[in-house]
Amino acid sequence: MAFEKISREPRRAALVTELRYAVVKTPNDLTGRLKMPVELVKVLGWQADTCLDIAVGTDEDAGWFALTPTDAKHRAKLKIQPNGVGVYASSALKPAGTTEKVNTYHPEARIDEETQTLYVKLAA
Repeated sequence: MAFEKISREPRRAALVTELRYAVVKTPNDLTGRLKMPVELVKVLGWQADTCLDIAVGTDEDAGWFALTPTDAKHRAKLKIQPNGVGVYASSALKPAGTTEKVNTYHPEARIDEETQTLYVKLAA
């Protein structure tokens, strides 16, 4: 019997130039996914496997989410693609009442460099 080895190349990661958000379907539920450009990840000082704490805005800040680095190891981790793009996915990053997946769009966002916090408006 003769065998020939199959060569596989890793998938190329798409370059992201703006913050992107989508709600994607997973086997268990829906998950919110943020893709961050290289510059944003650098400004925030986030590294690969950084755990993020998510807070939801209330009252006049309804619809906003705050992502802050934390030492809690049970949180979802930031992934850094080979091209430097940051990808963060968590079911906590899904606005209340979302029952279907949402196509990718560019949400409104602010950053606080001092506290390394990213504020993102994901719901109206």
